[in-house]
Amino acid sequence: SFDGFAKQVADIVGDRGLDTLINNAGILLRNTLNDVTADAMLTNFEVNSVSPLILTKALLPVLKQSGATKRKTSVVNISSYLGSIGEAHKFGPALYYPYCTSKAAQNMITKCLSVDLAPHGIIAVAVHPGHVQTDMGGPRGAINVETSVNGILNVLNKLTDTDAGKLIGYDGTSVLITGANRGIGLGLVTALLAKPNGGPKHVIATTRQATNPALDELRDQHLNLHVLQLDGTDYKSFDGFAKQVADIVGDRGLDTLINNAVTADDMVTNFKVNSVSPLMLTKALLPVLKQSGATKRKTIVVNMSSIGGSITVAPNLLPSMYYPYCPSKAALNMITKCLSIDLASHAIMAVAIHPGSVQRDVDDTDGTIPMETIFTSMKSYKHFSNQDYPIFVVPMMRF
Repeated sequence: SFDGFAKQVADIVGDRGLDTLINNAGILLRNTLNDVTADAMLTNFEVNSVSPLILTKALLPVLKQSGATKRKTSVVNISSYLGSIGEAHKFGPALYYPYCTSKAAQNMITKCLSVDLAPHGIIAVAVHPGHVQTDMGGPRGAINVETSVNGILNVLNKLTDTDAGKLIGYDGTSVLITGANRGIGLGLVTALLAKPNGGPKHVIATTRQATNPALDELRDQHLNLHVLQLDGTDYKSFDGFAKQVADIVGDRGLDTLINNAVTADDMVTNFKVNSVSPLMLTKALLPVLKQSGATKRKTIVVNMSSIGGSITVAPNLLPSMYYPYCPSKAALNMITKCLSIDLASHAIMAVAIHPGSVQRDVDDTDGTIPMETIFTSMKSYKHFSNQDYPIFVVPMMRF
């Protein structure tokens, strides 16, 4: 449905394009290490990571139209503090494996987009909206929807090129907001329409259902509000959706988005193999790992990761910034961080290791180090200590 949806948007915004895309739709699955499942991991990843990327890809034509006019054009991914690998040790009981890893992957996607879209005058950022009193955040949220929305809009108004790729916590001609049926998404729509002169020329709001009472009422009052139906997991519809968007924004385009060579299947396959599989295998082997830890012998879970999963290093990865692979490794790094916290009380260390660019067979001319180096580096594992286990370890590679 994305193709049809994009066409609806294009019809709405006309030749001015789409200035701002706000990817707000998302879900929170609260599985901890004890009850996490592969299905939960994949469901959260599809909704929170894959869907925003594939939708952005579908809307690239109208975003590039806007960027070409030199107007501020932005792709805004509503992320979360719980996607920060560096802050995971502060999450306490909120160490939810499906949600945290999906948001870490989304942050990597945002970083990659910021690099890819910069030549087109498009800024890509991830925004933490705060702990908001919504259906997801619950009644104990620290701030209400109005406060969060005002803060987000204030951030967007001040965006510059130096913010590209950051997690930071508008007043464009055209704004598209996904997941606008309630909570923060609906709050953003309401706040934009309340701006002087009725807000942006085009406010495009998406909802999974064919109708939404709150949005329908707003549309009756504001001719610049366009409500489009979009199922965030129906990737085949994204191109059609993008055509709809293009028809709305016209040849001025939509103000932010990119990546022309990734598919949802690629994303999910990489996530299954590189992220979910190591976690589920570790969980299955916990009884024997704990047995070893109880003997005070050095017990380690080693996840073979990659420098390609480092959000900090992402701008230096060109031309090897592969969207399926890099987010899956960023997710693996978050999984490793969470495991290091959960398993510490059982005397089990968890580390992520970048093995280097390895020559995997005799005909491999891309690798820079021979396979024998990997075997030699295994000796370094005996030197691991409790100071290492939350760390991304690079034992045999210089940068």
